[in-house]
Amino acid sequence: MTIDETGTAPQPFEAAPSNDEVTVGGNMIRYPVAEGFAIDYAVENTQLKQNLVISERPVLQPNAAWFGFSEIMQIPAGYALFLGEDMLGEEITQTQDALDIRNIETGELLAQIPSPIVYEAGAEDRYIGTYFIQVVGPQVLISTVVESDWLMSEDRIFPLA
Repeated sequence: MTIDETGTAPQPFEAAPSNDEVTVGGNMIRYPVAEGFAIDYAVENTQLKQNLVISERPVLQPNAAWFGFSEIMQIPAGYALFLGEDMLGEEITQTQDALDIRNIETGELLAQIPSPIVYEAGAEDRYIGTYFIQVVGPQVLISTVVESDWLMSEDRIFPLA
């Protein structure tokens, strides 16, 4: 998906369907989502890591300021999504910080969503992506994106995760 400069107009990204098969190996499952794109799920001792794998430089529309993927997650009853001490709601929130899922009454931590770090082969510094978040009742629409200018730079080495 892409988002314009305002952060309020998400658009689907058109890509050819992938002919690749789902692969499983070690602690990872890779789901091809489109030609040149896959979602990896890797299980570690204390977390489940999800990565959008971009195999090659995409072709973006000129108005695309951000590129990434969106998903909807369901928050359990009695819990909410927090950015620091602020409970998130229907207003779109943009952040590069980690998020917490906590009990509304007790503040007990259920889970954390870490900052969206981009992995690039050979990069000295890690790039931090951005979350766009909107909460409607128990559903959270979360978009994990990178700036299009960064992604399209000639300095990028693909694949990225």
